[in-house]
Amino acid sequence: MKEKEICDIACDIFNNVFSSKSSYLSFRYKHYRNPYKLTSLLFIEKVENDIAGINFFLAAKCICESQELYVAQSCDSAVLEQYRGKGIFTSIIQNAQKELQSQGVDFLFGFPNSNSYPGFIKLGWRHEADFCRFFLPIDLYASLKYKIGKKCARIVHSLLNKIILFRINRLAKKTFHGTISTHDRCPFVKKDFDIINNCNKIMIKRSTDYYIWKLDENPTKDFKYIVAKEKDRLYGFIVYYVRDEEINIVDWFYIPNNNELILMAKLIKQLFNINKGKKINFLLINTKSKEVQLMKRLGFWNASNKILKHKPSLLVVYCINSALESKLHAPENWLLRYIDTDTILNEV
Repeated sequence: MKEKEICDIACDIFNNVFSSKSSYLSFRYKHYRNPYKLTSLLFIEKVENDIAGINFFLAAKCICESQELYVAQSCDSAVLEQYRGKGIFTSIIQNAQKELQSQGVDFLFGFPNSNSYPGFIKLGWRHEADFCRFFLPIDLYASLKYKIGKKCARIVHSLLNKIILFRINRLAKKTFHGTISTHDRCPFVKKDFDIINNCNKIMIKRSTDYYIWKLDENPTKDFKYIVAKEKDRLYGFIVYYVRDEEINIVDWFYIPNNNELILMAKLIKQLFNINKGKKINFLLINTKSKEVQLMKRLGFWNASNKILKHKPSLLVVYCINSALESKLHAPENWLLRYIDTDTILNEV
């Protein structure tokens, strides 16, 4: 099938299932502007002559303990209501697993919703890690006003935020001999990417093409970069967009050393200076990673805690390259950001 036909089919099925208004152009940008796109990226299942369901796969380069891999994310799954319960989704994924193996893909991954999750697990995908959102200021008012009253909830909310912001400001005053700059487009060069991609975790490889596709030319959101360098050496950065009075951080990096707490505090302080009074969200953090402790030390709260009870995003993985099996089955090693999800390219 040709590009336009594929996107038209996807729009029709997807909008029918989810009562959405996704456009042909959004699917085209998302799947055909991908610099790593697959030869076969849409998988369909027919009943007689009718298309009953679809599933896209979004390819990327991945780094796993310094080894470069070719991987694909399952996304944009939809099965028409009249064909559910007939094995349509199972057939689509099974066909994709076979075809993508022939295209040299090392493993498949996804963040399925509650409807799709059981199907992936039955097909041999493994639940490898949980990812949650950390946020600041702590928005406890809405959660507490019915439990302790509006007046007390406002006092608790205000007091906690003052304590946390005081801590970030105190950390941000500590010495960093470099400079912090802001940018509208990807500011990184080869030596920066050498630092970013020098990782012993499992992460999606960063490149200029990747940032252009996912961020700089993203038709749905406007992203900004805040970058910390010392003597032209990259030490850290934050990439974010603002929507509905909230700052959403989609990618970030710091060199792990004894100063990451101070560096992150300075970057967050810069965010507050540019976007005063707005809530900050780190959208995707592995609950088994050391970054959880970093977030807590900065005063951020886990949205999946016992009070707020937001459901975490569940990472499922299907290993095609058997040599990777043990490496992928290590929850603490997964270093994925919101930029690495397909939803960053979705229309709002």
